[in-house]
Amino acid sequence: PVGIFVVDAGGSPYYANAAAERLGRWLLPNIRIETLAEVHQLYVAGTDQLYAVADLPIVRALAGESATADNMEIRQPDGARIPLDVRASPIFDDTGAVEFAMATFSDISERKRFEVQLRVARDEALDASRAKSAFLATMSHEIRTPMNGVIGMSGLLIDTELTPRQYEYADAVRR
Repeated sequence: PVGIFVVDAGGSPYYANAAAERLGRWLLPNIRIETLAEVHQLYVAGTDQLYAVADLPIVRALAGESATADNMEIRQPDGARIPLDVRASPIFDDTGAVEFAMATFSDISERKRFEVQLRVARDEALDASRAKSAFLATMSHEIRTPMNGVIGMSGLLIDTELTPRQYEYADAVRR
């Protein structure tokens, strides 16, 4: 399921596995690294901005550094955009010069959907907690106020002349 794409030091495609061809619609003989972002419609996730060629992890790997990107989307022929997790590394020759750059990339659509579901669930839980707190605060106030009145009035009632049975009932209410 992981796409693997390798370019030589000059930026020409050298290898793409079946997953890379399926996901990226790679046309190995016709692509150069300079046109990679435009030809394959690589976008900064959530925007209509094309990924700058200089920022592509595989281009950065050609410069000798390992690079990652989890904010990239690729547009498919049907217009759908698939979020990608991309990791690229340089491959050095015996002299220490970059001979190839290799990028691996995965479709992270499922992970992104799960992240959205988690955010929604968290927001719903926070809303429920706020509603519960508001309800309890309101109920506490609504119950406390009349209860204080009942306790106060029962105290006044106890201070009057009562039969032993009436006193017992009034004292039970006050307690």
